[in-house]
Amino acid sequence: MEKAKDEVNCLRIAAFSLKSQLEAETSVLCSLREKERMSSLAISSLKAELEKNQSEQEEVQGKEKKSIGEMREFSHELQEKTEEADDAKSKAHSACQELTEAMEEAQMAKACASTMELRLQAVLKEIEAVVASERLALEAVKAIQGSERRREGAGEGRPAGEKTGEGAALGVGWFARYWGLREKNSGGEKSVGLGVYGLGISI
Repeated sequence: MEKAKDEVNCLRIAAFSLKSQLEAETSVLCSLREKERMSSLAISSLKAELEKNQSEQEEVQGKEKKSIGEMREFSHELQEKTEEADDAKSKAHSACQELTEAMEEAQMAKACASTMELRLQAVLKEIEAVVASERLALEAVKAIQGSERRREGAGEGRPAGEKTGEGAALGVGWFARYWGLREKNSGGEKSVGLGVYGLGISI
């Protein structure tokens, strides 16, 4: 009986010891689980921070690439604008040269026009002189014809030399009037005057 009681007490002591050990291990297990939970939270926080950093890094890299692209585009645009400015400068220089040449040509044309106007005025004066000379020639012809008719009507008894002298006197008078008119309008062409002179000789 006593032996059985001792065994029961030993069993009770062993059970209490096991219970205490179980409680201690359970406490350790809870502590480990809490640490595991905290570690998981820390890991999640670190992952979130890492993802955030990666996102920021990608954003910075994107901005950097964009800035590089914009700088390249700006450099390309700057080069194009520089080329356009050089082209515009060259065109302006060419236009200035063309304007200078056009002004010189205009001045030359103006001078030629003035010369042609002077020549035209001289020709007009010569034409007027020719018309006047033609009128004088016609008047001389009419005068000679009238004189001959009057001589024929007066009679045939006069000497032929006397008739010729009268005709010569009329011709000399006409040429005197012609040369006086020609000297008055001396700005014309000689060829026209010689033509009129030939007309007078033929008359």
